[in-house]
This record gives sequence, C-alpha cells and structure tokens, in this order.
Amino acid sequence: MSYLLASDGRLVRDLWPKGIGNLDGAHLSPASLEDWQKVPSTYPEICSWAQVARDPTCTEKRRENIIVYCNPPPSDCPTLFPISVRIQGFLEACCLRPLGTWNGEPVTAQNASQTLTLRTNGDDRPWSPIHSAIRHIRQLVQRQLRGDSLYEEPAKENTAILRLFHRVFVKRTDDHTADPLPIADDPAQFYPAVAHQWSLADRVRIGRRAANGKTIACSHLGLSPGDFVDVGLTFEIVRHKQKDGPLAFKVHLGFSHVLQLASIDDLKKARIFK
Repeated sequence: MSYLLASDGRLVRDLWPKGIGNLDGAHLSPASLEDWQKVPSTYPEICSWAQVARDPTCTEKRRENIIVYCNPPPSDCPTLFPISVRIQGFLEACCLRPLGTWNGEPVTAQNASQTLTLRTNGDDRPWSPIHSAIRHIRQLVQRQLRGDSLYEEPAKENTAILRLFHRVFVKRTDDHTADPLPIADDPAQFYPAVAHQWSLADRVRIGRRAANGKTIACSHLGLSPGDFVDVGLTFEIVRHKQKDGPLAFKVHLGFSHVLQLASIDDLKKARIFK
C-alpha cells in the first residue's frame, strides 16, 4: 500500500494531533518508502506515479479499466498492481456487516455494498491532502480515458466527510454454487437464492489495535462512531453509457480494510475527539 505525502514532503499521517496517525506501530518516513509507496501531492507528479490500464482477467467489460502503479514493486511475473492508499479519519457511520446493505431481494443483490463514512475532527492539515489526492487521481482517469478536451472539473463536494463503498457481490463466471454462509453472516440465509448468479467479493478486513500494540482481527460490531481508524482506500473505474453522448467514466472510492487505531473513549480521555 501507499502513503500520502503532504506538500512539505512529510507523511500526511504525521500531521494528525498527538501522533494518533502512527498508532499502528509502523515506524515510517518518506526516506524509508519506495517511490511507488509515496502518493505525490501534485497532479503532474501523480501522472508519473499512476496510470490507467486494462485488466485482461476482468469479466465485466464496464469495469475492465483499473488504476495501477507506473513503477510497481518488483515481481517474478508480469502483474498489474492496482493502487491502494492508507488513510486515516474519524468514523462517522458504517455498515460493515458481511452482506452490507443487501435486503435479501435477488434483484437488489447487484447494488449491495458495505459502506463507510469518515470525517475530520476539524483539523484540515491531515484531511485536505486526502481529498486533493482523490481529485488528482480522478482527473488523471478522465484525461487518460476521455481526453483533455472532455475533462470537466467535478462538482463541489462536502469535503468534511468521505464516503466509501465496497461491493458485496461480483457476477459469477462459473457454474459452481457456493455453500451457504454461516448463520452469523447471513441469519435469514438469503444468499443461497442468488449464489448461482453472484459470488462474494473479497472480504473487508476489520481489526483493532490491542493494548499491547499488536493488530488483531475483530468484529464490525466492535467499531463505534467517533473511533479513529486506518483505512485501505481503493479506486474502481466504472464505464457508463450516456444518452447521445460520449462514454462516461466514474471513479468510485472503495476500501479494503478498517483498523481501529483508537476508540472514541480513548480519544475523549486524550481530549482529541470533537
């Protein structure tokens, strides 16, 4: 994974108050990271750091474009490395149960997702670079896929929060029907009715920092609004058809892990939570 750089060259995680951005125990500095692990702070630099490529293994045509590193980590075989970025923020709201927002109706399975909303504590220094990087990456995608002349600045967004989504299901490409999910994950056993058509996407990893500093897995029920969390930010390009117009490409923000660095109770004791 990669880490955001601030405009002054420091890691953005170092800008959070009282060192809470480093509670994962990783002792990092810009000098200790490879180039692909450092997300540049300007758009021209982003253009040399990431690029759009076609994933030949993708079975969904509208999702075949992915954002990869220009200079990926060494590998013994040719591999596409999609970019992913570690960010931090305060948990505003989430729906992290295994089947996410799905109501059990087969027709709504394609839109089922786990959701996560992060917010700032009012300090713009570690928060603004996150939105800047996202804006630069979206700009790169639009210009590479649609051309400079078709690029338009996105509409103003609420930069106090950041909404992320993780797809629960992906379209099945084989004849195998998955086994039922454990009762804890699917209490009403809705999944078997759609298992022939949809397979489960990669699971979001959820964990917390224990008192001894180690990271341990935990249930989504152990997270609360106000917790300070570390999140694996991912990007998904989806192609959309427009009526009487050129193809449109949207960059959706996803997440691969959620790690509780400090609970809301710990933050209140440290007088960090607002």
